[in-house]
Amino acid sequence: MEAASLASYGLALLHPQGFELALGGHILTVLWKVFRAQRHLGDATSAGIVALGLASCLGFVCLKLWDQELAQWALFRRLTGHFWSKICDVLQFHCAFLFCVRLGSPHRSESVPRLSTNQRTGATDGDDKGDVDSVAPGRTRENRRGSSMSTEGQSGAMPPSKSCEQKSSL
Repeated sequence: MEAASLASYGLALLHPQGFELALGGHILTVLWKVFRAQRHLGDATSAGIVALGLASCLGFVCLKLWDQELAQWALFRRLTGHFWSKICDVLQFHCAFLFCVRLGSPHRSESVPRLSTNQRTGATDGDDKGDVDSVAPGRTRENRRGSSMSTEGQSGAMPPSKSCEQKSSL
């Protein structure tokens, strides 16, 4: 993947809009992977993070490409479009970090009910008793309706009282 990424920037040398073509290809690849991850693992919060990340990406691209045209506006004379594109770039990294933390949070599924394989695919065989997806990590079918079971001490998981946001600020 990294080799393809580096090789794609060779387009900048071969074509006047080569950089834009390579950047567009990278953005499309990332969007495809993000939407796939969101569809399989995401929830409403991660969808919001994706939307903010897309807005940051759009800001990065537009501000970078329109830097000279934006210079006619007073706001962009002192702090250029290139500067503001870097702000959007940092916001993209921040959104990517939040998205990965949200999808990787061990307690995410306790606050958001997961669909079983049958519910996701629309299957109607009526047998999902062996479906692991419908049970939150660190819990069994027997105690999933009862009190929350702390998983502290098991593979370094945080207790359910700590939220994803608290975890990311550590």
